[in-house]
Amino acid sequence: MDEQDVKNRIKEVLRFHHVSENKLSKLGRLSQKVLNNQLSHGANLQVGTVLFILDQFPGLSANWLLKGDGTMYPTDDTEQPTGNVEFSSIVNSIVAAKDETIEALNGKIAAKDEAIEALKSNISAKDALIEDLNQKIAAAYTNDCEGIPPSFGVAEPESQLFKR
Repeated sequence: MDEQDVKNRIKEVLRFHHVSENKLSKLGRLSQKVLNNQLSHGANLQVGTVLFILDQFPGLSANWLLKGDGTMYPTDDTEQPTGNVEFSSIVNSIVAAKDETIEALNGKIAAKDEAIEALKSNISAKDALIEDLNQKIAAAYTNDCEGIPPSFGVAEPESQLFKR
C-alpha cells in the first residue's frame, strides 16, 4: 500500500462528489488544516482520516481506497452513492444560506441604487435652482447699476476732484 496512492484516491473521491477538503472538514471531525496537510502537504495520512472518508461516503470500497483493487463503488446499482446524507444536507444548507445572502445583498444594492437616483434628482433640482438664483442676481445687479458709469477702479485726477 503506497500512502500517496491512497491520498490520490481520496482526492479522486472528493472530485467525483464535487466536494472540497474545506467542505469535508465542515463536518467537524477533522479541521480543514489537518485534512489539507494530510492530503496535499506531505503529512502522514492518519487512520482516522481514512475511516472518516469511508463514513462520509457509504458504499465506497475500502479495498479500492486502500489498495486500488476493484472500483470506487462496487455495487450492482447503476446509480452511485452521493455521500453521507448528513454531509449532503450540510452542503445544501450552506448553499441555501449563500443564496439567501446573495438575494438579500441584491435587494440592498437595488435600494442603494434607488437612493442614488433620488439624490441625483435632488442635485439636478438644486442645480436648476442655483442657476435660476444666479440669473436673478445678475439681473438685479444689472438693474441696480444702470446709469452708473464703470470706473474700473481708476481714481479721477486730483485736479478734477477739488475744483471749485
